[in-house]
Amino acid sequence: KTLQFHPQISEDELILDADLPLLSPTKDLVTTVNLRSAIDSPLLNEAVGWIDRLVDLIGGYNDKLDQYLDHLTNTHQSNSVGEVVVEQLLQWAGLVTLDTKKLNASPSFRRKLVEKLR
Repeated sequence: KTLQFHPQISEDELILDADLPLLSPTKDLVTTVNLRSAIDSPLLNEAVGWIDRLVDLIGGYNDKLDQYLDHLTNTHQSNSVGEVVVEQLLQWAGLVTLDTKKLNASPSFRRKLVEKLR
């Protein structure tokens, strides 16, 4: 399945979603999962539009906030605050590894995590 942030993004910039399970059915094979693989989903990509609509709603009320948002998009060479936020979230989430043994030991934690990611 191929996802992309914007129709004008080139094929080199596409995100591939492997639909990897959050928890491995075989506990001995995989003991960790990268947080990015757990949260990188079509729903997260929808957040780009939601964030941009929120920015449009609040724009013009506070000069300092407007300047900050303009600086944010200029720094990341983008026209979309939502795109910048989601890209940065995915980048930082890629540095986080979850221990599936701990997740398996705590069904309530696993259930809450899966519910939040849906």
